[in-house]
Amino acid sequence: MVPRAACFVDICRTSLAIRKGRRGRGAGLKSEGNSVRHVTLVAMVIAVSFFAHAETGQKPLLIRAKCDGKLSSLVLSALRDSASQKYQLVPGLDDNGRLDTVQTIYLTCVENNEVTAVATQFGLAKCQSRTVCHSVIDGLSLNVALCNASLSSDCGRALFKAFDAYINRPKQTPLNVE
Repeated sequence: MVPRAACFVDICRTSLAIRKGRRGRGAGLKSEGNSVRHVTLVAMVIAVSFFAHAETGQKPLLIRAKCDGKLSSLVLSALRDSASQKYQLVPGLDDNGRLDTVQTIYLTCVENNEVTAVATQFGLAKCQSRTVCHSVIDGLSLNVALCNASLSSDCGRALFKAFDAYINRPKQTPLNVE
């Protein structure tokens, strides 16, 4: 496999040769047009690979919740929407087979009338295989929120802000999942 930097250098050389009027095999406008299309295609492939890499550069996050009520599902939905802007949401601890370290948010919700109580805890998980995983929860991250029915979405966004502040705090509690 050719490194990306080498591909970029080849694109620059090809582009420079076309501008200077040099042609590779064959002659004429048709050959030059094919070279330009080739350079454009290669540049698009490189750009797409950079965008794909940037998307996977987000840290994986698993949100596991016991929130079945109408109001608590609104809170959970707002939390997921906020988290997906900054983190890559994953369906399981194994990070879709990548076996990377995964941030975790555990939620438990209870509803009564027009109020939802939401308990959260944050942690880390890491898998050695698809079936062997270790998870650790920071007991100091336990948080409880009471959410009014009219502010369920705001409550979900506030829960994400609390998680993000926890992850980016200056003096972190060392959690080990190895």
